[in-house]
Amino acid sequence: MFHEEYSFVDMQDYLLANIDLIICGKKTGETRSTFVADKLKKETVYLELNKQNPLKVNCNFLYQTTRTRRTITIDILKNLPSFLQSLNIRSKTILLDITSIEVELIFCLMQIFIKTVTPLELFLSYVTPMTYSKKELSKTSLELHGIPGFSRRITQKKEVLCPFIGFDGNRFNSLKEELGTNIEEIFPIISFPDQDYDFLNRTLWNTMDCFSGINLPSQIYKCNVISVYDAIEILEKIIQTYEHIIIAPIGSRPHCVASAIIAIKYPKSVRLIYDNLIDSDDRTNGVSKAYIYHLSDFLVAR
Repeated sequence: MFHEEYSFVDMQDYLLANIDLIICGKKTGETRSTFVADKLKKETVYLELNKQNPLKVNCNFLYQTTRTRRTITIDILKNLPSFLQSLNIRSKTILLDITSIEVELIFCLMQIFIKTVTPLELFLSYVTPMTYSKKELSKTSLELHGIPGFSRRITQKKEVLCPFIGFDGNRFNSLKEELGTNIEEIFPIISFPDQDYDFLNRTLWNTMDCFSGINLPSQIYKCNVISVYDAIEILEKIIQTYEHIIIAPIGSRPHCVASAIIAIKYPKSVRLIYDNLIDSDDRTNGVSKAYIYHLSDFLVAR
C-alpha cells in the first residue's frame, strides 16, 4: 500500500489551488486548532458536538468570500448527511482537519464520506503541538460504548481486542474492566513518535502499567503515532487471522481514522468501542509539524 502521507509545507501550494472546502472543529485556545484553516483561507464549516445533546451537532458555515456566517443545529444520524449533501460535497475537494474535530464526529464523517456523500477528493490534516502543557491530557472519560454506524451484533464467540495505546494508559485499564472475560486475546498497538522522546517514555511506561497483573500478549505491535496507513496495515494483518475483532481507538486521531476505515471495510467482522474522552482545556502549546493525508482511494461510493 502506497502511503499518501505528506508534510503540510510540501502540500500547501497544491491545497491552496485545489481545496474547495475545509471542515474543522470549534476554535479553542490551542494554536494548532486553527492552524490549517488560517493558512489556507478557504470556505470553512466548523462542526461541534452539542454538549446538551450528544446526538446533535452545531454547524457554523463561514463564507470566506463574503465573511458571512450561517449557523444551524442538526441531528447527527438523521440530518448530517443531507446537510453535507446541500454543500455540494460530491463536486468538491474536501479537507477534513482531524486536529480540531471531536473524535466521535471523525468516525461519523468518515462513514458519511466513504459510503454516502462522497467528495471528489478527500484530504485530512493533522497538526502536532510543540509541547504538551499538562500532564493529564483529559479531564475524564465516560462509559464505554459502541459507536453509531460501527456497531454489530455481539457474537457469543471470543473476540480479539486491538487497543491503540498512547499517553493515557488508564483508558485501557478501564476498557479491560468493562469488557470482562469474552476476550480471546489482546493485541496492543503502541504509538511511537517521530521525535518526541518524552512521549515515547510515557507511552512505554503506560504500556507496562497496562499489562501488570495479567498474561502478556503474544504479539505487541508498534505504530507511528501520526500514520494512518501504518495503522491500517497492522489492522489488516490482524483481521486476516481472526474472525471477530474489537478495535478500541483510544490513541491518536490518525489511528481513529484508520480504525474507521477498517471497520467500514469489514462491517461483519469489526466493531469499534470508544470511551467518550473529554479533553483538558488548552492542553498543548504551539505547532510542531502539520501532516496531510490523501484518502481518496478509500472512497467506495465514487
